[in-house]
Amino acid sequence: MEQSIELESRHENGIYALKILEIRGSNAVVKNPMNPKTCVLVPLSDSDYYGAGIYIDVQFVGTGKTSFKARLIGITEPQFVPNDGVDIN
Repeated sequence: MEQSIELESRHENGIYALKILEIRGSNAVVKNPMNPKTCVLVPLSDSDYYGAGIYIDVQFVGTGKTSFKARLIGITEPQFVPNDGVDIN
């Protein structure tokens, strides 16, 4: 129950646990939680610490009516990594 409340709070704050699909330059490529058929580039401060398959916490902040900015928070804590490794949390 408590984890469910924390997960809801994370989503209300625009925070999602997303699996890195690949590293492209100094960006992580992840699925877009607003439209999982598309991907988003998340700027990384140091791509040496990240790699494909790692879950990261990303905060999405609206910057306009239909635009947003993705900001890396860090590596996702184990309790927020999706159980099946697919769903967006």
